[in-house]
Amino acid sequence: MSKQIKKQITEAKKKLKVAGQKVDHITKVVEGFNFLVEKKAVVIDGHTVYLYKDLWGSDPKTPDAWMANAYIYLRVKKLCAEGDRIYFKDIETDERIGVYMS
Repeated sequence: MSKQIKKQITEAKKKLKVAGQKVDHITKVVEGFNFLVEKKAVVIDGHTVYLYKDLWGSDPKTPDAWMANAYIYLRVKKLCAEGDRIYFKDIETDERIGVYMS
Protein backbone atom coordinates (compact mmCIF):
# COMPACT_ATOMS: atom_id res chain seq x y z
CA MET A 1 0.00 0.00 0.00
CA SER A 2 1.37 3.39 -0.93
CA LYS A 3 1.98 6.21 1.54
CA GLN A 4 -0.69 8.27 -0.22
CA ILE A 5 -3.36 5.60 0.32
CA LYS A 6 -2.32 5.09 3.97
CA LYS A 7 -2.60 8.84 4.52
CA GLN A 8 -6.07 8.92 2.95
CA ILE A 9 -7.20 6.00 5.13
CA THR A 10 -5.88 7.73 8.26
CA GLU A 11 -7.68 10.97 7.34
CA ALA A 12 -10.91 9.07 6.64
CA LYS A 13 -10.70 7.36 10.05
CA LYS A 14 -10.23 10.73 11.76
CA LYS A 15 -13.27 12.17 9.95
CA LEU A 16 -15.38 9.16 10.94
CA LYS A 17 -14.33 9.55 14.56
CA VAL A 18 -15.29 13.24 14.56
CA ALA A 19 -18.62 12.45 12.89
CA GLY A 20 -19.32 9.81 15.54
CA GLN A 21 -18.57 12.29 18.31
CA LYS A 22 -21.00 14.79 16.74
CA VAL A 23 -23.72 12.14 16.57
CA ASP A 24 -23.11 11.26 20.23
CA HIS A 25 -23.37 14.94 21.21
CA ILE A 26 -26.58 15.43 19.23
CA THR A 27 -28.08 12.30 20.79
CA LYS A 28 -27.30 13.57 24.30
CA VAL A 29 -28.76 17.00 23.50
CA VAL A 30 -32.01 15.53 22.17
CA GLU A 31 -32.36 13.13 25.12
CA GLY A 32 -31.69 15.96 27.59
CA PHE A 33 -34.19 18.31 26.01
CA ASN A 34 -36.81 15.56 25.72
CA PHE A 35 -36.42 14.96 29.47
CA LEU A 36 -36.77 18.67 30.29
CA VAL A 37 -39.81 19.04 28.02
CA GLU A 38 -41.46 15.96 29.58
CA LYS A 39 -40.84 17.38 33.07
CA LYS A 40 -42.19 20.75 31.90
CA ALA A 41 -38.98 22.50 32.91
CA VAL A 42 -38.74 23.67 29.29
CA VAL A 43 -41.63 24.68 27.02
CA ILE A 44 -41.15 25.24 23.31
CA ASP A 45 -43.61 27.49 21.49
CA GLY A 46 -42.61 28.18 17.92
CA HIS A 47 -39.17 29.76 17.97
CA THR A 48 -39.36 30.57 21.68
CA VAL A 49 -37.91 28.39 24.40
CA TYR A 50 -39.30 29.02 27.88
CA LEU A 51 -37.23 27.80 30.79
CA TYR A 52 -36.72 28.41 34.48
CA LYS A 53 -34.07 31.06 34.94
CA ASP A 54 -32.25 28.81 37.45
CA LEU A 55 -31.48 26.43 34.57
CA TRP A 56 -29.84 29.32 32.71
CA GLY A 57 -27.12 29.35 35.38
CA SER A 58 -24.73 32.03 36.57
CA ASP A 59 -21.65 30.92 34.62
CA PRO A 60 -21.38 33.13 31.49
CA LYS A 61 -20.73 30.05 29.33
CA THR A 62 -23.91 28.25 30.41
CA PRO A 63 -26.37 30.42 28.43
CA ASP A 64 -24.24 30.04 25.30
CA ALA A 65 -24.32 26.26 25.69
CA TRP A 66 -28.07 26.35 26.35
CA MET A 67 -28.72 28.37 23.22
CA ALA A 68 -26.51 26.23 20.99
CA ASN A 69 -28.01 23.00 22.31
CA ALA A 70 -31.57 24.31 21.99
CA TYR A 71 -30.84 25.24 18.39
CA ILE A 72 -29.54 21.70 17.73
CA TYR A 73 -32.66 20.25 19.36
CA LEU A 74 -35.03 22.45 17.35
CA ARG A 75 -33.21 21.65 14.11
CA VAL A 76 -33.26 17.89 14.74
CA LYS A 77 -36.97 18.03 15.65
CA LYS A 78 -37.53 20.19 12.52
CA LEU A 79 -39.09 22.95 14.58
CA CYS A 80 -36.94 25.63 12.97
CA ALA A 81 -34.98 26.17 9.80
CA GLU A 82 -31.28 26.84 9.51
CA GLY A 83 -30.58 30.46 10.35
CA ASP A 84 -33.81 31.05 12.32
CA ARG A 85 -33.58 33.11 15.49
CA ILE A 86 -34.42 31.32 18.70
CA TYR A 87 -35.74 33.35 21.63
CA PHE A 88 -35.34 32.37 25.26
CA LYS A 89 -37.72 33.54 27.95
CA ASP A 90 -38.14 33.00 31.66
CA ILE A 91 -41.01 30.53 32.05
CA GLU A 92 -42.31 32.35 35.15
CA THR A 93 -42.03 36.01 34.14
CA ASP A 94 -42.03 35.89 30.30
CA GLU A 95 -38.89 38.10 30.44
CA ARG A 96 -36.62 37.64 27.44
CA ILE A 97 -33.30 36.27 28.66
CA GLY A 98 -31.57 35.51 25.39
CA VAL A 99 -31.61 35.28 21.61
CA TYR A 100 -29.69 32.79 19.49
CA MET A 101 -28.77 33.51 15.89
CA SER A 102 -26.87 30.84 14.00
